[in-house]
Amino acid sequence: MRAELKKIEDLEKILMITMELSSEGDLNSLLQMIMAKAKDVISSERSTIYLVDQAKQELWSLLTSELEIKEIRFPVGVGIAGQVAEKNEIINITNAYQDPRFNPSFDLKTGFKTKSILTLPLRSLQGKVVGVLQMLNRKDQEHYSEYDIF
Repeated sequence: MRAELKKIEDLEKILMITMELSSEGDLNSLLQMIMAKAKDVISSERSTIYLVDQAKQELWSLLTSELEIKEIRFPVGVGIAGQVAEKNEIINITNAYQDPRFNPSFDLKTGFKTKSILTLPLRSLQGKVVGVLQMLNRKDQEHYSEYDIF
């Protein structure tokens, strides 16, 4: 019964988010809202939205939550977010330090300890990947579940 109530609460949150998003006209504000709401619904410690720079074939961090680094840039195809952008797939990692695609250098620079990672493609209406949403460390569980991806 508790799982059913949680699902209903989450669906209500998503409905409210959808209504808020549909009223937002500014792209930057819209992306900030998406990141904040996703971080809240999925209960993550940190999140980042990367946009794809088509001309340079790079991802760059448009928005970050609580990140000490101003901007992150790396090639499409490199690392976890780069693979998501290249292959248009979701990557859910339960233990970051055991995954060879994980780059611990940002943890070393910031003092943050990444444990679990959920990375999702952001697609245009035509299905083309235009960005990536990356969530770090599920707050109330050890890692992200299939439920979080719904």
